[in-house]
Amino acid sequence: MPHMHLRGVSAKYVATYTDGKSETLLSVPDYDFGWQSIYPFAEPRNIPKGTKLTFTARWDNSADNPRNPDAKKEIRWGLQTWDEMQNGWMEVVWKK
Repeated sequence: MPHMHLRGVSAKYVATYTDGKSETLLSVPDYDFGWQSIYPFAEPRNIPKGTKLTFTARWDNSADNPRNPDAKKEIRWGLQTWDEMQNGWMEVVWKK
């Protein structure tokens, strides 16, 4: 579940396997704070030991972003909607 506030515009989760190949697990190219959701796989994924999981997100603090409440304001990290943050939550079950 990607989470940002009003200036968040995209999010992506990528798995890079030990053989160097990578796979996009989730891509949200048009993130919208008003529509946050959990994205479960139809079937659980078996991610091998040693795989690197990367979460990348983008913000747009420009006047071109219609969701940005004030492009002139300096933005800081914070828990309030008018602040900004980035969390890339995922659920993992360890296999023995």
